[in-house]
Amino acid sequence: MQILMQQCIVHVSVEVSSVLRQVRNLLQQDPVHHDEVRTHLVKRPNIFWKIRQAKQQACPPLSNTSLDRLLNQLKNLGEIETPVEVFRNLHFSRITFGRCPHLLGLISDEWKDIVGAIEESVPLYESISERISFNLAGPLRRRAIAQLNRDRGKWVLDAGVGPGVSCRLLVDQGFRKIVGLDPSRTLLRFARQRLGREFDPVVAVAENLPFRDGSVASSITCFALRDVRDPGMAISEFSRVVCRNGRLCIVDIGKPDNLITRELISFYIHHLMPRLALVLIHRRMKGNPFWMIVPTFDRLLTNRKLENLTSSRFGPSRLSEFMFGGLILVIAERSST
Repeated sequence: MQILMQQCIVHVSVEVSSVLRQVRNLLQQDPVHHDEVRTHLVKRPNIFWKIRQAKQQACPPLSNTSLDRLLNQLKNLGEIETPVEVFRNLHFSRITFGRCPHLLGLISDEWKDIVGAIEESVPLYESISERISFNLAGPLRRRAIAQLNRDRGKWVLDAGVGPGVSCRLLVDQGFRKIVGLDPSRTLLRFARQRLGREFDPVVAVAENLPFRDGSVASSITCFALRDVRDPGMAISEFSRVVCRNGRLCIVDIGKPDNLITRELISFYIHHLMPRLALVLIHRRMKGNPFWMIVPTFDRLLTNRKLENLTSSRFGPSRLSEFMFGGLILVIAERSST
């Protein structure tokens, strides 16, 4: 039996080494095409499952050390940081790419611009976000986090981490098992530097969460759902990965159902907010990345439609509106059935 286990480890090690060599060859090309690397790795989605199986059966422990070394080499390549981080935590073992083309780099220029704008705004993101929301963004984040207090000792997912504002508030409230998800490695590295070991970064999109069913206690997403390409699919994914009786808290810009207040908020978003942000930036960064809020607002569902969508895809939901419906908090509870 021990010999069979060792053979299994050797086989997996050889397979990982083969993938490692091929990935290195791709990365050494000039110029480096990261999408090609990602596509190449997507063709081998089962390798991480095989590694996990081999490690569970590993004997003697030295084989584990060997595999860890190979995993670290793969992680250092930069393109598969997520599967390795996911693999190291037994809670998160579901690695699938096929259902979501965005993971293959097949994303629109506009979506790339949105991610780039958030990355550019990192130094001033929190302070300016507070000002343009009339100092309501922080209190709404804290109000949402208060709904998750019962899950302090369990795994909580923050989807759309950005520079890590909500994650920092979670840490301040005593949460120690935080999974931060974002498509931007730049933002995740920034958040990791600020938050330390309580924060586990995962590079992915909300439409295809790389986690097992029912693997997190609750989830929160703050000012990020508006950037998702398919909100319905994202909420369905939250429902899948959040355990029974878990909660989903959504904080975001709102689009009022009432036509008059909707036009009022739309005028602020289109004309006043960008100019206010530009004044607050005051030449401390190039351009005005907060302009990218405008196209995301235009695509928003109205507040009641979002509440109904959350109720149908996740569970019973409660909508709270602020600033005439221009900011919203949705609290949903996962059905126990």
